[in-house]
Parts: sequence; C-alpha cells; structure tokens
Amino acid sequence: MKKNLSSNPGETTSPETAIGRLLRIMATLRAPGGCPWDARQTPESLRPYILEEAYETVEAIATGGVDKIRDELGDLLLQVVFQAQIFAEKGEFNFNDIAETISNKLIRRHPHVFADATFQSEEELHRQWDAIKRQERGGNSGSSCYLEDITTNLPALMKAQKLISRMAKNNAPLPQDITSPGPTLSSRDNGSDIHRRIGDLLFSVVNLAEQHGCDAETALLDACERVDAAIHSGESRDEKQLPAADDTGTEPQPSGVPKSNR
Repeated sequence: MKKNLSSNPGETTSPETAIGRLLRIMATLRAPGGCPWDARQTPESLRPYILEEAYETVEAIATGGVDKIRDELGDLLLQVVFQAQIFAEKGEFNFNDIAETISNKLIRRHPHVFADATFQSEEELHRQWDAIKRQERGGNSGSSCYLEDITTNLPALMKAQKLISRMAKNNAPLPQDITSPGPTLSSRDNGSDIHRRIGDLLFSVVNLAEQHGCDAETALLDACERVDAAIHSGESRDEKQLPAADDTGTEPQPSGVPKSNR
C-alpha cells in the first residue's frame, strides 16, 4: 500500500509538521519499494548537487522573485535532509542531531544574547566571536590555528579573502612578495613565472577588496554580469541593424570585410 504523504491545498502547517513530513518523504524514497535513484545515492555522489543547489539559490536571491527564492531554498534544504537520511540509516546521526548541533552553536556563539556577556563595540563583538571559535577548535591565540577552519575547496577569490580577513583580525602580516606583485609581465617570462605572478596579482586585488570592505567574489560575479549584459545588448543592436536579404536571395554580408575574404 502506497503511503499518502500529500498535503491539502491551502492547509497551514507548523514548521515542525512541515519538516516532519519532508523527513518522512525522504525516508520513503530511500526505503524498499521507493525510488531506485534516491536509494543508491551516497554522501559522495550528492556533492555536485549540493554545490549546484547552493549556486542556484544564490542566483535566485540575486535575480529571482520570492517564489523562485522559496523553491531554490527548498531544493537546498532537500540536500540537507538527503544527507541526514543517509547518515541516519548508517546509525551515525539524524536530522534532529543536525538541528541540535547548529542550535547549540548559535547559543554558544552569542553569549551577549543568551548569556550575560557584554560588548562595547561591534569590533569587540567580532573579537568575542573569533575567540569562541578558537575555543571550539581547541586552539590558542599563540598559534596559526586561526586559519585551520578555512575550507580547502572554497572558490579561489573567496578563500583568498577569508585568508586576508582572518590574518588581519589576528594582526598577522601578509607576505610582502605576494601583496606587491612587482613589474608587469613580458614576453620573455616563462610559464611558471607568469603563473606565479598572475596569482600574486590576483591576491593583491583581493587584498585591496578586503581593505575597502568589498566582497571580491561577488564583485567579480557582478562584473561578469555587466560584461554578459553588454554583449547581449550589443548582439541585440546588431540584429536590429542587419540589412534584409537582397532580391537575389543571398544572405547579407558583414560590412567592412573585403569580398575576397567573405
């Protein structure tokens, strides 16, 4: 007998009821008689979908309406529920454990809200936050552990900016040879020199972004969007200006190109 997990149209449910229904649906999809594709997925096989849904959610927030944002957030939530179900089947942890972990972390990292801690400025609040994170990592202020929790697989610009921000908070100097990339490239430079110096130059640009409170990743994404929009705008103008085919039925030729080269 098929399980009926559908909801009534227009029915208002509590967050707990809605999450419980989603968890039951995911469990049913993975159970015997469920969906073969869902059943054979692993945490590793789902990694590309987590990235894809995260990027689609970011795009929806930037360009979409509320319906699109809601849908994409649902797709992203599905990836959390999917992983939770797989690990629950292994006896490792379940969705409740995930929710409890993040709840405890939020309370622990906001003692000025949930305990008696006070702060005099937002800068002091950030220092308090960083100190709590260091305690969670089991590190101490005298080591380089403040870099340890920066995710290895972050996009390069985002990772560079996190490195710069974290080092600045800990009064650690940036390598001078990277932040001052030196003279321009020449045709005599070999491939490895070019590779290193371009990397240094990009890092120095990210450092400039961090100094001025600008997110380098989104700045570059916005620049890409402007280039894309300019290209499409130019294509649209070109299409409007294309001459019609002549009476012989031949296709119009681009102007400014010698006939011998057409």
